[in-house]
Formats: sequence, C-alpha cells, structure tokens
Amino acid sequence: MLMGLEPKASRQVTLFEDTAATDRRSRLNETMDRINSRFGRRTVALAGAGIEKTWSMRASNVTPAYTTDWNNLPKVR
Repeated sequence: MLMGLEPKASRQVTLFEDTAATDRRSRLNETMDRINSRFGRRTVALAGAGIEKTWSMRASNVTPAYTTDWNNLPKVR
C-alpha cells in the first residue's frame, strides 16, 4: 500500500496521464485537509474510507425470514 509514495517534484508523468485531473485531485485533497484541520479530524472523508456507525437499527418488528418467506410479509387492507 505504501510502495507508491514518492516526492511530488520527482514524479514522472506518463504519456496518457490527464494532468488536469491530477491537478483537480490535488486541489481537492488540499481543500479536504484544510476543512479537516479547521473543523476536526474526519469532518470530510472519502466514501471509500468507510464510516463508523455510532447508531444501530432497531429491528424489533422484523421477522427473521423477511427475505425468504412470502407468508411472513404484512398484509395491507
């Protein structure tokens, strides 16, 4: 995971690399860093980083076989 770390100045550009996209990504990362340093760690994060749920769903009325047994579904009249 850490094998691709290198200084930004010594990075070699490839033939098919989109330099505009690289610049946008760099500005986005800098903006996220500024927001997180001002408002606290993990105020803004990438979706791929995952989330830590501090809540849990209350499933007291859910049948154990709600996805496999059609007879356990509630009937609306």
